[in-house]
Amino acid sequence: MARAPKAIIKPAVLAWLREASGLTLDEAARKIPTRPDNLIAWETGEAQPSMPQLRKLAKAFKRPISYFYLPQPIVEPDIPHDFRRLPDAGDHRYSPALLHEIRLAYRRRELALDLTKELGTEIPKFAPFNSMVTTDNPENVAERLREIVDINYKLQSSWRDSRKSYNGWREKIEATGVLVFQVTTVEIQQMLGFSLAYLDLPIIAINRKIAVNGRTFT
Repeated sequence: MARAPKAIIKPAVLAWLREASGLTLDEAARKIPTRPDNLIAWETGEAQPSMPQLRKLAKAFKRPISYFYLPQPIVEPDIPHDFRRLPDAGDHRYSPALLHEIRLAYRRRELALDLTKELGTEIPKFAPFNSMVTTDNPENVAERLREIVDINYKLQSSWRDSRKSYNGWREKIEATGVLVFQVTTVEIQQMLGFSLAYLDLPIIAINRKIAVNGRTFT
């Protein structure tokens, strides 16, 4: 039986993709599966994975196969600093699932920007982006946020059902030009929500595993 062809990829790119995916050598080797020594050999250039093994690597790292043929590692967007976590969440290591959802959020925004450009649609700027600072009075900030999303107490009190309230807040926030995504693959110990700040199409990602009231608060 003929041997499967080898994948001619750059060792440094393979190592970068594994690390950027949040996987240790042992974790990545178990996912493929192969021995850690084989993965080390691929990352050092002493050996090369076969094409079937490359497909398994792409699935494990949640990346297109084309990424493995990059000439060198590329600079990707930063990990956001605006996280909401459980108070007692001690493990602050970013899980592979969380890192994937962050990359996916960036990618969805780029797709939305490309689509609006093709359609000739004007993207509303998030004008209040720089209108508040951390030293402002919290009550004043809350009132300003209500003005921004156009939700007064009368409207909020009309939402008797928790799901209707969540959908109402989400609809109003999206109307200001914010992309709101629900995350389904990340454990709540890792993330309740995160945001990416932009003047055009900022992002809020919410963990769908938390209760509806918790999603609204996030």
